[in-house]
Amino acid sequence: MKVVLACLCTCVLLAGADEVAGSFAMPSDDITGLAWGNGYLWAVDTETRILYQINPTSGDVINSFTVAVAANHDITGLAFYNNTLYVGEDYPGSTNSGYIYRYSTTGAFQGSVDVVC
Repeated sequence: MKVVLACLCTCVLLAGADEVAGSFAMPSDDITGLAWGNGYLWAVDTETRILYQINPTSGDVINSFTVAVAANHDITGLAFYNNTLYVGEDYPGSTNSGYIYRYSTTGAFQGSVDVVC
């Protein structure tokens, strides 16, 4: 998991399979989720619980907000669909605890879903 996190600390934009169009540093060191939506890159940090809206050309942070997840749970992923951000989380070491939280692109909480099977 730490290897994946280290790889996500620097975002690389690919123009083609063999050509790097540009790169920039991510706004924090513990990014555990990346998503693309509405022309922006979105990134979430599992330690600070901050979700970033990033300009994909410059790497500048356009906006950021704190996401609320259950205490002692880790953010495990991020998705974007239909103008909504979906933040996945789970309790480390558990197989029966997990939620997906929905947020608007401005940071308004829109609800959660228990995803334990």
